[in-house]
Amino acid sequence: MKNETVETQLKNFILSRYKSIHGFSSSIGLPYSTVDNMLKRGVNNVNISTIIKVCRSLGITVDGLSRGEIVAAPDKSDDAGVSSLSEKETALILAYRNNPAMQEAVDKLLGIE
Repeated sequence: MKNETVETQLKNFILSRYKSIHGFSSSIGLPYSTVDNMLKRGVNNVNISTIIKVCRSLGITVDGLSRGEIVAAPDKSDDAGVSSLSEKETALILAYRNNPAMQEAVDKLLGIE
């Protein structure tokens, strides 16, 4: 799978679990056109909340997908039994990671040293 684009890998992964892209889209409550555009135009050109929803429904990591890999997500809870992050929390963390220039200001605002 290394020579395939992440979009091709994702499409094949979806089709290995669902009969069609339409069926997958319907099952997760996204318009077919949204998923189709993601697969045709690239995962980097899609709203982060859509990526999170797709990844969660497939049990793969957003981080892996952003690196061009299909990576199985770990169990939905950590060792302490804390449930997984919400979509908004995940989006905030990804935005933080993707904006290193803003991290110092955010840390200061939140009182994180």
